[in-house]
Formats: sequence, structure tokens, C-alpha cells
Amino acid sequence: MTGEDPHQITKRSGSNLAFALRLLPKERRSAMGVYYAFCRVIDDVADAEGVDPEVKRKELLDWREEIAKVYEGEPVTPLGKALKKVAQQYDIPQKYLQDLISGVEMDLVRNRYQTFKELELYCYRVASVVGLTSIKIFGCKNEQSEQYAYNLGMAFQLTNIIRDIKKDAQTGRIYLPQEEIERFGYSEKELFQEVRNEAFLDLMHFQAARAEFYYNEALSYFTLEDKQALISAEMMERIYHELLRRLVQEDFPSLHRQISLSKSTKLWMLFKTWKDYKHIKPQGRKEPVTIIGDDLTAAAAAVKAASLGIKVRWIRRGDKKKSSLYMLIPAGAQSCLEFFKILGWQHRLKVFKLPVLEIRTPDQTLEFTLSGKGIIEPRAGASSGTALTHGLRHAWEAEQYRMESKTVSTWAEEARQSIDLQQTVWETTTANLLGLRAVDAGARSLLEGLEMLKKGGPLSYFSGNDNAREEILERAEEMTRAFGGEVEVCEVKLINPEVKKVQIEKADGTTHEVLRAILALPWQELDVVLPHKVSQEDYFRFLERLECTREVRVVIECTGTPTSLEPQLILLTDTTFSRAELLGNRIIAVCPNAQDYSDLSDEKTGDLAIEELRKMKVIGEEQAVSVVKVEKVRGMLKCGPRMTHERPFYETPFPSLFIGADWCQTGLPPSLEGEIRAGFAVVSLLGGTKKTERVVYRPDSR
Repeated sequence: MTGEDPHQITKRSGSNLAFALRLLPKERRSAMGVYYAFCRVIDDVADAEGVDPEVKRKELLDWREEIAKVYEGEPVTPLGKALKKVAQQYDIPQKYLQDLISGVEMDLVRNRYQTFKELELYCYRVASVVGLTSIKIFGCKNEQSEQYAYNLGMAFQLTNIIRDIKKDAQTGRIYLPQEEIERFGYSEKELFQEVRNEAFLDLMHFQAARAEFYYNEALSYFTLEDKQALISAEMMERIYHELLRRLVQEDFPSLHRQISLSKSTKLWMLFKTWKDYKHIKPQGRKEPVTIIGDDLTAAAAAVKAASLGIKVRWIRRGDKKKSSLYMLIPAGAQSCLEFFKILGWQHRLKVFKLPVLEIRTPDQTLEFTLSGKGIIEPRAGASSGTALTHGLRHAWEAEQYRMESKTVSTWAEEARQSIDLQQTVWETTTANLLGLRAVDAGARSLLEGLEMLKKGGPLSYFSGNDNAREEILERAEEMTRAFGGEVEVCEVKLINPEVKKVQIEKADGTTHEVLRAILALPWQELDVVLPHKVSQEDYFRFLERLECTREVRVVIECTGTPTSLEPQLILLTDTTFSRAELLGNRIIAVCPNAQDYSDLSDEKTGDLAIEELRKMKVIGEEQAVSVVKVEKVRGMLKCGPRMTHERPFYETPFPSLFIGADWCQTGLPPSLEGEIRAGFAVVSLLGGTKKTERVVYRPDSR
């Protein structure tokens, strides 16, 4: 055991904790210096290189006996004697000091953790007890500060694990739960070889989300009563939280280089904490929310709310949605890009350097790109003609026309678009964006759909293994849980909203009451799950005016050379199937509005798709193909001329019930961006917090 003065140990360490102690009054700073020296000495025992494990165990046993003398008898070391004074003055339980030793002992007997539950005990012993001891010295009086300290300690330790993953591996220790390494498709062998692939990034973003959950939890227990006492803890929170943010922003470079904050950065943060601290106000516990739905709106709402520290319960039915080989994300789709950032899947988005859109007729292929000004133009070298270029440029200036009550056809005629242009471009574009013929679709809705493209910039795309949409939903489930939320798969039979609560009845007959609920369901299902008296409210009468298209999707597999190594989107003119999505050796032929073809057998539908794709030269005449599956599903919301103004808002007449869907007032026609934007928008309306009764964490319960 060391005979060194405790204050010299603290001064020599230069750690983040020692840095934050500068904000404490002199007496408490001195006491924390003694306690931190004890933490440092115990930790150094386990980390000592070249020392036999039995020698380390003996030294830790000596420290157990020394701590026992701190409370019952006379310690023999200078550090033990100093600890005795601190423990008596600040009423520090012996259990806290002994638990820290137990945590360090765990490093001597195990170097793997199968589950997070096992790791949680380790984090509690080596980090949370440090927080629980510190708040005693800080002078905290409110019981909630115990939960604050517990959660902040968990957050700090999880941040350390992410930062030190390489250093720990070099000593033979892997703190990442084994079941999670396996679940994300990574391996210990890859970790030791410092392989930084997609599986590694998926795994690390999941770990970072869990750490973020604990930061949010700690903040929710921050109280006004103990605000002044916790100034050093808040300084530590800023340092560690900033470290986590940098790890996330730089895509976890820990395998190849260490991320740390410079001394000047810490000094600046020290000054900012001291300067801004008087303006910090406790947030309280945010009211939980239950989200019901199976689409991307529900997923976006769940991960967004959970990432903000709202306790989320997401009820899914587990429905497998329609297939999509990939999803195109325009540069202007800011909600989509933020969604993928929260999912930790920025690295899964691939970027087109030169986005190309093809429109094919039986006689020719027109190729278009996005110019720097956001204007769709014929691709250089394409035989499209100057008349078409002029017409498209003119179309982008359509805001000058009164469009609210016009169809696409009416608007195109008044905008002096040629018949050829209307049939080739606007009929095809309207069918694919809105699922309607130009004579039925609203011009304003079409323009809203093109709005994101006007911002210019490269397109991104997400490519799934087979079903991109379901893959994203599964990732959203993982991240919702990582942020502390719950995901349940079950069938909901009835949703009965009241002023201050919502009753949810499941198919198995069980009933639950929740404070707030978000329904992210197709509008056709609202009158099924809502009681008749509720669905007759004026707010819900819009349901009677809404219609949707019927969509047919045929998945085709080609033999031989892959069609494309990057996704292609081809719009087809004068055909039943108006869109072809290509990636690798698979093609999805899409008929967005298939009312007249929904009664065809799957075999005839597949034959029709292949025939038309051959006609349009998407498939070669001699190329061997086979139909993988045919899907006939509910399509898009019909966006007539006045649809923009008739769509409902997210708030309902019941303060406890919100509607989140792309058929609400998103400012966009039904689309991927519309789905995500709706999820984010409805979460922004949840606002407010509420002080509720809670169970306070008690260390002696472990």
C-alpha cells in the first residue's frame, strides 16, 4: 500500500475529475482530492503491468482491511488516515469504498461480459459509486441526486469503454457485451485486428446511444435544491459528453487513434460552466409517450423522442411492409438525413457524384441531371433538344401561377407546356411521385414533391439486403432500446382517448392507460381502432374524403451480369408499370396506381411487367429473368388539387392524443421525407415535463 500524500497523487494524475474539482470550495475540494487519490490508487493496482494477479489480490485485500479500519479502528497509511476524516465529516458509507474495490477486483477475475446486465454491475462499482460518494462530499441533500450520480457514473464509464476500446483490447479486456458483438455481426478477431467496418460502426453507434440515454437520465434528476453543489459534476458531464459527441462525429476512430480534449478546451469549458451555470434550470422528468404504428413515421418519432430523453414505448404489429431494394434521399431531405444520423447509419448512405434520372419511351431515352442551381436539365450529350430544356426551366418558375385549385394537367397547359412535354415528363413524374394521372393530381402537391430537388446537391441512397424499409425499422427498434425505450410487438384492438389519458386495449384483452399517445397508422385504420364517438369528431371527418391508390410491385431477378452496381431509377412512359428500380441483379417494376390491374393473377402480372421492361429495353430481349414475388398493396394518398389544405394537423381535440403520419400537414405529398418529417414534427409538439413520483435508486439494494 502506498505511503504517498493523497494530494500529491491527485495533482499528478491530471484527470478530468481532478480538473473539475477546481470549481469546488476549498474544503470540499481538499476532501475530494483525498477521495480521488483513493480511487486512483485502487485503480492502479489492477492496471499495474508485470505484477502477478495474486499479488494484486493481496494488495486489494490489504486495502479492504485498511478501509475497515477507517470505520472501526485506526488506519495505518497516510491515505487511510485522511480518508477517515473525510468519511466522518461527510457521512460516507463504508459500502461505497468497498464496492469500488470489488469493481477493481472484477478486472482481475474476468475480462469478458456476456450481457449488458453483467457489465452494468461492473460500471456501477467502478463509476457510479464514485458519483454516489462525490455527492456526499459536494453536500447534496435531495434524494434525486443519488439517481443523478448513478446515471452520470454509468454514462462516464460507457464513454470510457468506447474511447478506450483499443487500449483495453491490448490488455486482453473487452468490455463490449459479447451478445451484442455477435448480434451486430462483428467479432473479437476483427477487434484485435483493428477492423473498422460497417458492423463495427453499427455496434459502436448502439453503444453511444446507450451512453446518451444515461446522460439524459442523469439530467432529468438534476434538482434546483442541489444545483450549486453539483457544479463540479456538471463540469465533468460537459467534458465527458463532449468526448462522446466527438467520438460519434468522427465515426469512432478509437481503433487507430485516441480521442481526447486538450487542456485549453477543458479550461474553456471550465470557464463556460462557471459563467453559464446560474442560467441552468432543472428539466424534470419528461412525460412518457406511447407510439403505435409500423411505418417510418412511428420509427422516426420513437428514436427522436427516445434520443431526447423521453421514455418511449413503441407498439409495433410486426407487419412486413412492401419491398424496396433501396431508398433515394435527395440533398434537401433534411429530416431523412437527421434520421439516419440518429440511427448511426450515416455510413450506410452512399452518395451519387452525378445523379442521373432516366425517362424512357418506346422510342428514346431521356437523361436528366440536377444542375448547381437545382434545375433539372437534360444530361450533357443526351439527344433531348433545346425545346425540352426550355420547358423544364420554365416549369421551375411555376410558383408565379395560382396552383392551389389546379390539377397538373391544367397547370401545365396554362404554363404553356407542350403536349409532348406533358405526356413524357409530367405524366410520368406525377404517376411516380403522387401515384395519379396528371388530370387527377394537384399541381401544388407535385411541386411540393419536387421542392427538395430544387436545393440541388448530390443524392444519397440507402441499400438494404432485400427489404430496405424493414431493415431500417429493425435498426430503429435497436436504437430505441439503446436510448432506454421499449418496443413491443402486438395487435392493438381499441384506442380510446380522454382529456388526460389514453386507454389502449390489445387483442389479448389487456388494457393499459398511458398519459400520451401518438398514432402513426394509415388513415384507413383510424376508424377501426378509435371508438365511434371519437371518430365522429369534426377533426376525424376528413377520413371520409381521403382515398388511396392501389400499388403493384413485381420483384424480378436477372441472370448474368448485374444490371447496375449503383441504384438506378428509370421512369417509364406509355406503360402500365411506370417505374423500374434497379440494383445488382434485381429489378422492381412498380405500378403506383393499379386499380385496373389489381384483379390480375400474380403470374399474369409478372408476365406483363417482364414484357413491358423488355419493350423499354430495361431487360434485354434474350436475358433470362424470373419473378421473385408480386406484391399488391395499398399505395399513396390521393393528392387532389386541394389536398394540401385539407390534410389534418398533428394535434387532435384530445390533449393526450397526437396523430403522426405523412398524410398530415407535412408540407409534402406522401413520401419518404414526408414520413420522417411527420415523426419529428409530432415529437416537437410533446414539449413540457411533469414531476412524477419515482423510485429512487438505493445502492444497498444491489
